[in-house]
Amino acid sequence: MILRKSSAVLGVSAIAALILATGAEFAPPSIPTGFNPTIVQAMDAVAGHTSLALNAPTFLPPRRSGYLTAMTAALPDAYQVTVWDTREPLHVNNAAIISERMSGGNVARFGALRLSQPMPPQGAPNYLTALEQHNPLWAGGPARLEPGTVNLGDGIQAVHYQRGLESQLDWMEGAWTVEVAGRSLANAEKAALPIVHLLNAYYLPPYPGIYAVRLQDGGHTAITSIDWMRGKVLSYVTNDHASATNPVVTGSMAVSWRRFTSPPIAPRPLTRISYTRDAAATILHDGQLAGFPHPPMVPTMGVHSRWLTTKVYATTPGYRPTIRSYKVLTLTYSNFEVQEAKSRHAFGSGGDQVQSGTVSLVIPAASLSRPVTGTWTTVYGIQGSGTHSFLTFDVDGVYFVIGSNAGLSVSQMDRIAESLKPSAVS
Repeated sequence: MILRKSSAVLGVSAIAALILATGAEFAPPSIPTGFNPTIVQAMDAVAGHTSLALNAPTFLPPRRSGYLTAMTAALPDAYQVTVWDTREPLHVNNAAIISERMSGGNVARFGALRLSQPMPPQGAPNYLTALEQHNPLWAGGPARLEPGTVNLGDGIQAVHYQRGLESQLDWMEGAWTVEVAGRSLANAEKAALPIVHLLNAYYLPPYPGIYAVRLQDGGHTAITSIDWMRGKVLSYVTNDHASATNPVVTGSMAVSWRRFTSPPIAPRPLTRISYTRDAAATILHDGQLAGFPHPPMVPTMGVHSRWLTTKVYATTPGYRPTIRSYKVLTLTYSNFEVQEAKSRHAFGSGGDQVQSGTVSLVIPAASLSRPVTGTWTTVYGIQGSGTHSFLTFDVDGVYFVIGSNAGLSVSQMDRIAESLKPSAVS
């Protein structure tokens, strides 16, 4: 539940003009009660791979262009979601996000981590130390206190510090410390006013926290980092894309933070995958390049799935030159991927792998009448590759890997595997 102090709200698209004009009073953005589909996909990818309670914002900054997607990472004591806008629609943790993401920084980043010690009691000398250390925008260091205070309205009086060439405004919002810093007092005050109005309308999480804003581009844009602690768990939201609305949209993520629950997913029946003559010819040609003497097998059923591309990859020996190179045929569909090779050694994946179960597959097109045993494996990805699962099995001397980051269930993937048939040009 989002706790709102005021009923005055405004769409995000209308905020920028108000901030860039005079910094005058404006209505904060409307906070949605449900989670964005990208957040649902991302948190579903994190679920089961961390011992932390899952929380996320219901509000996301609007995409600048293109499409929203995310990369996730999860450990027993931490999880993180980084939201990007990309030139093409991509599922969460798709490896192509790195090359397809738009310039200008991420749309948002949020997460949580468990620290070794809880936050000290208020008033202790090191009360905010953990929050300061984990907030990259917190100023710190010596500063000169200027006389008097700055009236930001709504009963807020900010303290003015001068830190070298930078003017800094600090004020308290309950247990929170809010800090806005820029090259001039006028710009810092102008950027602070929309934050005051946002926090007059909505509550931040009810725990000690830091809301740090750094002005850039002569005070016309800003970036924001917000973190807070409950016991030993530190949570955070950040936005690296500098803009005039950045402090407010990042703050809107913090005020919309709540426990994540995945919405129920209605079962989706399998549907037939159709291949054009040109598609079948391409698959046959690439199968020959991959070393298959016979037409490669392709799935004939999916979940409203479309064949997109076929590519042949050669695995590289890497740090063990004695290992031979293998060719892998990769069939990419709109919501899953199939890899085929003549050797089980052709496949590999970075990260820790845990076998998560086996399944008996009945593939009518196989030459053997007995069921095929498939193995489900979960990979805890490295270098931002995210956590994902895949099914492996072999049919008539061909080894298969089928995986999806698009929310397809294990049973759906099993049935897709059972629909394999040799590709043919009609």
